[in-house]
Amino acid sequence: MAIIGCGTSLNAGETIASTFSRLGATPTSLVVASESQGTVLEDDTLVIAMSQSGETADVLRAIDDLNLRHGHLVAITNTAHSSLARRADVVLDRLAGEEIGVAATKTFTAQVVTGITFAISALHARGTVPRSIVLRLLNELYELPDHIEQAISAAESAVPSVLDSLSEHSGMLLLGRGTGVPYAREGALKIKELTYRWAEAFPAGGLKHGPLALIEKGTPVIVVDHSDPRLPRNIAEVQARGANVLRIGGAGSNIPAVADATLNNLGRQLWGPLEAAVPLQVISRLLARRLGTEVDRPRNLAKAVTVE
Repeated sequence: MAIIGCGTSLNAGETIASTFSRLGATPTSLVVASESQGTVLEDDTLVIAMSQSGETADVLRAIDDLNLRHGHLVAITNTAHSSLARRADVVLDRLAGEEIGVAATKTFTAQVVTGITFAISALHARGTVPRSIVLRLLNELYELPDHIEQAISAAESAVPSVLDSLSEHSGMLLLGRGTGVPYAREGALKIKELTYRWAEAFPAGGLKHGPLALIEKGTPVIVVDHSDPRLPRNIAEVQARGANVLRIGGAGSNIPAVADATLNNLGRQLWGPLEAAVPLQVISRLLARRLGTEVDRPRNLAKAVTVE
């Protein structure tokens, strides 16, 4: 299987790939659409192409580059009558409704949920996942709206108090481990899009391979903390070098937005802490407002990327 996307769609695709690989041991590769030239897929590869508008030029060109004559194409899009949808064998409409701002917010969440429900359904139909696990995962998905509502409330309450420390610096790092990494990447993308400050996301385990050189006294480090047992050691590494750590996690975090962080939540092990995306979006928006930048129409960006 291969998942194609750019930007926010690629970050969402990473969570879907994680679900396929962790739940069904399905080999899955991520393809950056703009860099697809030269990528070779085996025959009968299922390709999932992700585009909010369905008109993303890089994604449409990647479909041509990958030569899918012997494979199948599934489109995950928010526009069921788009160019991508017309070229696909199967269309999964996210039904997210119109998103006015250029930066993706609710469409990111809708992509993730659409993709993981497709993964659960496909793996169950293939006989890989038993009904008992399917029901357990569906119950966890049904709880997601409540978790996201709680995350919104937690973010709106906690984020204003940390804006001063964030606005004082020219940029920040975002860290995650395992299934938390795509959310750190998506948070960094949102911060760059809206605030025009640099924001770099890294797997926390890779700090010692270079990113630690960026840490100095006061450097903001935002951690997507979904109780991975390896994270405390990584947090200690940056704190020892003077970083100002902001944790998005369960009870006791700076922003307690990740529900039941210490419980055995199977979905979080598969696709990660989806509700953590909300405070990252709130941080981006409120920090942008503090800095006086345009939130809905960031400079140099367009709603649909229809050129390469």
